Amino acid sequence: MERTARTSGALSVILFALAYGLSLALLRIWLLLGSGVVEGVPLWVGSLIRVPMYMVVGSLLAVLLFRVPMSRWLAWFIVALFVLINVLLLHYEAVIGELLGSEQLRYLNAPQHLESSLAFEASRVSIETVVICSLLAIAVRLLRGRLFRLRPRSAIAIIAGCIVFTIALQIAPSALGEPYRWAARHPLAWFVLAPERDAPYARSLDVSHYRAFQAYLGHDIPFAGGDPEHPLCAAESRPSVAAPRPRDVIMIVLEGVGNDELNQKTPSGEWLMPNLRRAADDGFSATNFHAVGTQSAQALPALFAGQPAGTYDLTLWRTPLARFDGIPRQLTDHGFHTTYLHGGDLSFEQQRQFLKMVGFQEFIEFDPHDQEKAVGWGYPDHVMFARLRDWIRAREDAQADQPYMAVLATLSSHHPYDLPDRWRPQVVGEDLLSRFHDSLRYLDTAFGEFYDWYRTLRKQLDPLLIVVSDHASLSANTAAAASGGLLDFEIPLIIVGLKPEELDKVRARTDRLGSQFDLPSTIAGLLGLPPPNCDQGLDVLADSWPQDRVVYGVGGRRLNEIHAFTPISRVRLRVAEKTIAAIDYDAETAEARDEHLRAMSGFFDLLIPLGYHLYQSGAYAPASHLAGSEAASLPRVVRPVYVSHRGNIDGFLPFGTGNRLEAVQRAIAKGFEWVEVDIQITRDGVPVLVHDRKVEDGNGNRIGVDALTLSELRALPQLEDVATLEALLDAVGTKVNLCLEIKPQRTVAAGFRLSHEVARMVRERRRSNQIRDVIVDGFSFSMVSSVAEHCECTTALDMPFREEVSTEWLEGVSDAGIEWIYVHKDVATPEVIRAAHDRRLKVMVYTVNPEDLDVVERLADEPPDGYITDHWSLKELQL
Repeated sequence: MERTARTSGALSVILFALAYGLSLALLRIWLLLGSGVVEGVPLWVGSLIRVPMYMVVGSLLAVLLFRVPMSRWLAWFIVALFVLINVLLLHYEAVIGELLGSEQLRYLNAPQHLESSLAFEASRVSIETVVICSLLAIAVRLLRGRLFRLRPRSAIAIIAGCIVFTIALQIAPSALGEPYRWAARHPLAWFVLAPERDAPYARSLDVSHYRAFQAYLGHDIPFAGGDPEHPLCAAESRPSVAAPRPRDVIMIVLEGVGNDELNQKTPSGEWLMPNLRRAADDGFSATNFHAVGTQSAQALPALFAGQPAGTYDLTLWRTPLARFDGIPRQLTDHGFHTTYLHGGDLSFEQQRQFLKMVGFQEFIEFDPHDQEKAVGWGYPDHVMFARLRDWIRAREDAQADQPYMAVLATLSSHHPYDLPDRWRPQVVGEDLLSRFHDSLRYLDTAFGEFYDWYRTLRKQLDPLLIVVSDHASLSANTAAAASGGLLDFEIPLIIVGLKPEELDKVRARTDRLGSQFDLPSTIAGLLGLPPPNCDQGLDVLADSWPQDRVVYGVGGRRLNEIHAFTPISRVRLRVAEKTIAAIDYDAETAEARDEHLRAMSGFFDLLIPLGYHLYQSGAYAPASHLAGSEAASLPRVVRPVYVSHRGNIDGFLPFGTGNRLEAVQRAIAKGFEWVEVDIQITRDGVPVLVHDRKVEDGNGNRIGVDALTLSELRALPQLEDVATLEALLDAVGTKVNLCLEIKPQRTVAAGFRLSHEVARMVRERRRSNQIRDVIVDGFSFSMVSSVAEHCECTTALDMPFREEVSTEWLEGVSDAGIEWIYVHKDVATPEVIRAAHDRRLKVMVYTVNPEDLDVVERLADEPPDGYITDHWSLKELQL
């Protein structure tokens, strides 16, 4: 009888584990198919290969249910928790197209960089978790019938086999062929066993390595090392190959359009993007041109600074921003006017600061004070094309003789593909791919209207029109990343406006192996100008061209794949695993193929540490020439300002009391001339005075402020009288100066919504003199930059909490046009304050109270511009 129970129990464990594994595998298939991320045999095979991996955990859960003497409710709670974790991981994979590897946790330090569409639907996740748990409960009920028997040793052998199988696939993923091994990776095992990402970068470099890199890129005479502090730059201006030929340049940067979309036809046999095809037929259209990455943040340094993609991290995510120079500055130095148009907020990913750094003089972008309706990430494309036409017409009407370069970056074909109400869908379907294709039809229609106008303009003024994409289709690359397929880097490069004799000559060069970082040199060549000193690209239209060169693209959310392209091959490197494979290389012999792989391995061995050192040093180019960066330093502070922290006057007020109108009024009555409050934003877009991003309901659950409407927030305990920013501004009027700290938000969209609302409210009242001085501060560089652009008020950046303040940080803040830095009392020193004042930055030290008089004494010789405090007595002690 005992043996029968054991054999029955062993079978129950195995069958429960199998049910657990199958249910999660089927959910994965359903999620990925439903999102349009990936499809085909690799998805099905890879998901089924995951079953034994899931069974390892499932067997442990079954033991809890069947063999461990514990509360049945507790056992089922643990089962439900593991199911929920796996459901969340599967949703993450479906949206992002990548697994959460150990090194990917660095992105969690800046969650605002993740797409706003990453926010999971709690109801959907809950339903899926309940469904799987219900199926498991039914399985348990059926297993109690004990119709079959299984020896315990056999059960142990099965689970041991699953464990070995799981570990083997993670340690030696090449055991499966491509792309199945990437489709089969188990999220938790990958998280634990993935190699540390910094391992491939530990290598010292000298000038010879940088010159070797430029030789790989096709430079006959490498120029690296001319400027010791900026190893890729030339020491002196590089010569041009022709006399200057000033011409107006119009450049369109398409969002997420690859060569596949340019050459794709609809089921009815029409071009998917007929107007873009028309432009390609009218001019030069490259057929072998590649993006440097799969994200816009990688494209901008290539398109305007001539920099190949970084291999360690996204350079525009680096805070403070690295130093760059580029073709816009080269043109402004030769008498051009440069402008950049974009429907979104260019504070995102420090884009505005980068574009200013490389020389753009004027920006036409999203304005929170504008009456134009934003759709998705910003203004729709037809609005921005109209603004570009208006801008060019205004220059014509003013009879401006100065040549210009005007760049428009489109936006509407960016995920989640929201389109204006006036657009009637032309592609039927609600799936991701259909919505993407419909956004392309909309983009093409808006471009077509502009192109018709351009052709008329060309007869009068003959400007150049350059059309390029920021990266290939995001939907295609998300699917490829999820299934282990090849990433797509081929994008259009179209140049219209060449003279007939020029066009006849260059059309024979359309198949040259080129990349986005070649565009600045190509523009310089078209205008008869030398390329910028730190530009790494080649002129794809030049008379001479190297027979052998390498260009590359970096893909994956963790930048874990590098695809290198040569005239004869495509080679892919998995960085973390150090696995290299030749693709699309037809070698005559195995020896020739091996020799080619060895040569490309040498390129990767050089590329990876080089990208790491450039990113860490930020030395892509000399320091920027932003206006005011060399202004006289600020004078020594005689009397700092004292700021009441959240309205506190005699100690820290508890939750529900600080950040309230009553606290602010008490601080005013006490004599504080400055009061600091914290600002969050509700789901219905109302800025409110709340410190934490999450608040508690009456049951102890924590809920995000941005997930609640104002009325729902006020229905929670101790938040009945939570104040809005509007109410605060109306209440205090001109009685007191305000420090408004805008808190980092969960998503980009929420962060910019908060920034825009704060900027709008403060600017309106400042213009009508309804309030006194305001400082808007925050830890998010992009949010503070957005306020600085739109608020017409003073802004401050909070330095990383308790981290030492470097000179690089101070220069980055100064270049961004921010006026103050906030420094924690533990790292505030006279040297930091002096260095900040030398860059015309004021310093606020927080949070200093009477018990911190040693901080005040330490700073006596170089006082800060202000102290944030919880005690009025601190001010009294200093008076």
